[in-house]
Amino acid sequence: MDKLYKPSFLKELKLRMAAQLPSFTERRVPLDHPLRDVFAGALLYSCPVRPGKVLWLWWTLGAGVERCFDVLLGWSPGPEDLPHPGKHDQRVYALRGPAEELPAAAIHLQQILGEAAIGGFTIATPWDQLLAVKAAAPKREHDAAMKKAYTEVLALSDDQRRQAVRIALGDVFKSLLFVMPTFIKVLQATEVDATPEPSHLPMQPISDQHVLNYLRLEEDDSTVELLQPGSVRYVGGHQEPSGVFHYWSYPTANGVAWAAFSPGMSLGLCEDPPQAILKATSARGDHKMRKVKKQAAALPLAMRTKPDRAVWVALADLPACHYHQAWQENASFDSALKHYGAKVINDSSAGPGTRLFYIQLTSGRYACIESRRDFPQTVIISLEVDTRKAGKNSGGKVYVRDIEEILGPMGGLFKMPTANLYIGWRVEEGA
Repeated sequence: MDKLYKPSFLKELKLRMAAQLPSFTERRVPLDHPLRDVFAGALLYSCPVRPGKVLWLWWTLGAGVERCFDVLLGWSPGPEDLPHPGKHDQRVYALRGPAEELPAAAIHLQQILGEAAIGGFTIATPWDQLLAVKAAAPKREHDAAMKKAYTEVLALSDDQRRQAVRIALGDVFKSLLFVMPTFIKVLQATEVDATPEPSHLPMQPISDQHVLNYLRLEEDDSTVELLQPGSVRYVGGHQEPSGVFHYWSYPTANGVAWAAFSPGMSLGLCEDPPQAILKATSARGDHKMRKVKKQAAALPLAMRTKPDRAVWVALADLPACHYHQAWQENASFDSALKHYGAKVINDSSAGPGTRLFYIQLTSGRYACIESRRDFPQTVIISLEVDTRKAGKNSGGKVYVRDIEEILGPMGGLFKMPTANLYIGWRVEEGA
């Protein structure tokens, strides 16, 4: 794999495996194993699903400077038996799940999903835009696209590469967790177990710390800043048609939420726990929480210190303001981040992959600059609203000088909306 992406990929993969699939253990292939060459450079994880059946995850990295990776789901009789038939077997390519005629084998995730398992999964970079240029397009278009992509690649920061890795792995883990329960059911289906079912539900299968690590990865910033050891409380197990689900509660800014561990051995957020779990959940105040400094109310504009130029404001120093999503501009969020010397805030509460930061303008008012994963080439600008004259027919005003000050470094131009809006635009005297 490309050396600029490989360290971030390995770190993020191990974090996600520990947080989302904590039942899996990383395995090393012995130096003298006859199949060592087959698994060279791979990361192997195994988890027993019943006596005589072990589930494997086999992660592979693209060769050379490729930015691709792949994952295979496999099975074998035991943890010392690798998920491979020992020789090339054409039957594997026709499978979409475990097969009894093959004691050990592995299948590409894309193959299980019914897709073409060629090339694996790719980490996005500016080079991908070259694929949008038609082969029959004039040479100047190909050259222009190549030059643009090359310039953007050179400008990529380590944070941008890490974010691209997180997005790629996040999508793959969603697919992985989708197919895994069915895959495990097939492995368990041949089990002959005459042992009577226990009269009680089993104890928690993973530690509170594992759940805490997962929440720090998946929850929004306002919740993560509350969490500490002791914030997560095991509520109990609940028997459902597909097996026993285990639940943990934890505090959020407005109440309590839950995480659930499924029979498919995957961890996820739970929005609607069973009634028995709701009744057994402790109150928010019974969960340990960090003391979070509340935002101070913003001073009246006349009393604020006004900077000579727009400056980045850290979240800890930001007063409480009312913002209005006032403008969208086709511009680079990362260039804006660099221009202001800002530190990014990851806020999944506004949607997966949302990044933002705040600035104070020369007017003394504040603004938020935001980027969302679904629209990576668009910058969303929210302005502080002047609510002094807000009323029944108006929520307040935002100012032309503020948006023009932000758009200037981006090369954008402001055009006054013609519609009569609830949040209106105002041109200040002398602006």
